[in-house]
Amino acid sequence: MPNEMGELTQEEFDYSAFYADLFKPGRNIVSDGERGGGKTHTAMAYAEMILSGRYPFDRIPRTFLLTNVIFMRKDGESEDEFEEDDPPGVFHISSMEQMFRIMTTVTEENGRDVMFLVVLDEAQNYLLADSNSEETNQNFLRLYGMTRKFNMCLWMLTPAISNLPPRARNFSDHPDKPGYVTARLYKDKAVALAYIRRWHSATNWKQWVTVKLNTDHRPTNPMFVPVTSWTRRPEDVEIGGYFYDTGACADFRTSVSEDPAKRFDFRGFINACSDVSSYRLQSIMKSFFDRTEEGPKKRTETDGQIERILRLRSCSVRWDIIARSEVDPKTGRFMAVTTWQSRCDAYLKRHPELCSDSDSKSDGNVPETLGRAAKPTTVSENGRNGGSFSKIGASIKNENESAGGRARVYIDRDRDGDRGPGAVEGSLSDLHGKDVPAPTETFIPTHGEGGGYQ
Repeated sequence: MPNEMGELTQEEFDYSAFYADLFKPGRNIVSDGERGGGKTHTAMAYAEMILSGRYPFDRIPRTFLLTNVIFMRKDGESEDEFEEDDPPGVFHISSMEQMFRIMTTVTEENGRDVMFLVVLDEAQNYLLADSNSEETNQNFLRLYGMTRKFNMCLWMLTPAISNLPPRARNFSDHPDKPGYVTARLYKDKAVALAYIRRWHSATNWKQWVTVKLNTDHRPTNPMFVPVTSWTRRPEDVEIGGYFYDTGACADFRTSVSEDPAKRFDFRGFINACSDVSSYRLQSIMKSFFDRTEEGPKKRTETDGQIERILRLRSCSVRWDIIARSEVDPKTGRFMAVTTWQSRCDAYLKRHPELCSDSDSKSDGNVPETLGRAAKPTTVSENGRNGGSFSKIGASIKNENESAGGRARVYIDRDRDGDRGPGAVEGSLSDLHGKDVPAPTETFIPTHGEGGGYQ
């Protein structure tokens, strides 16, 4: 029963267990109620209590708040001395791109055992029921089903819950249109006033919130929402303290930049994070943003040369043959086998899309810049003309096993002498130097008089 200040004098249930179940990764909460009714106050008060450990939240992992609510730091009594700044453990976000970037950095610094409490105010501005085809809508609806994967507890605030799409406002047990909501914390003025009168509490109705946990659940008695340091009026905040801006308009979008060339590829990001172990998720996220930071690069002569060498390897051409036919474009000199192997390995690490898990899937993972598969052209068919090359195989192998096993190639003995300096004469051999039978028809891709490698 609460006292005259609305505080419980006798705890009859385990608040720690209740909040640990209410606020945990994978929970999707929605709050609604009239404007000015205390929705943001409720969210910020609970967020501060979780971050500061006001209750014995021993079952809640270390939590960080990501929100589009603007915080201020009070550096003096004048409004001119109020500075936009976030309290420790709080990050301001206005886009999905910012959100995922911050989550990637925080997880890298603090490990996987963290929770991200994501509180987004004014949800009706960017998640509308009648704009379901909008990009942000579609992205949110996909994100709702993956919040647990990213250690997120997502809390949306809106004046009218009917503004949101069904999946963002309904519980999973809804008979007609099941949604992703796990808890509804709403401001019911009539229920709050009746409760205040019943207990003769000297509190404001805005300090109470009603909780509902499923479609048929009878609302709980209102829960008291205390005034915390973040939810005080600016004049009541101590110098150096923080408070949230009640007058700012909150917004949220997919990308930081509206430039089509710089937009955040949400679908690409989610696809990259799908079907991977939770232990690898953080490295996958970091790798995605590292590639984004690098930005698109112009193809160089060296890129073309390396891809040509990879095509040769996919045709089972030996490294020593390649080393006698390729020169460094910068020096114009032939280079050692190990140098070419190192360059190709480094190129594949920068372009993992060139490799896949199985040979049977190789064609679907090779960029069109490498050409389409074509029938190998034999020496007898093509004379001295250059042959077409098939696409790079899924696993491009080399002898030092850096990318896989070994390959076998047959060399035309009569033509090997003009392949470059130091050409090998004599028998055919596999990668381990063992003699192999001469083939019925031998072929290798060759430089042609009318052109080079295609």
